[in-house]
Amino acid sequence: MKIAVKKTAREVARDWNIAHLAGLEAVARVRETIKPMVVVGREGSYIVPDGVCGFAWLEIRPARGSLVTFLKKSGIGRVSPYHRCYWVNISDFRQSLAMKEAYAHAVANALSNAGYEVCAGSRID
Repeated sequence: MKIAVKKTAREVARDWNIAHLAGLEAVARVRETIKPMVVVGREGSYIVPDGVCGFAWLEIRPARGSLVTFLKKSGIGRVSPYHRCYWVNISDFRQSLAMKEAYAHAVANALSNAGYEVCAGSRID
């Protein structure tokens, strides 16, 4: 477990912005590699241009501290009693699992490097 470091609101905002930009860069890199998916059903087939559909999120533990305070004030995420963490759903990037995962992992890595306890998760839809 990492030792919690007290950071000012300005430092936390800077860390979040750096992480967000890292996530967007990761999405730009992965976007070029996504292969469209063809779905066949009773009513015919259709193409899903963003590939496999899914969900991704960030988990911040413990659900307190300067980063969680910043996210709450910014209207990002929520406390998740079930997961016992602060939960940030990645709702951008349509339904693309690859783009959501790329963003979540890049943000989690950047925030972890800045001293926060953050991990990324995902699942196929």
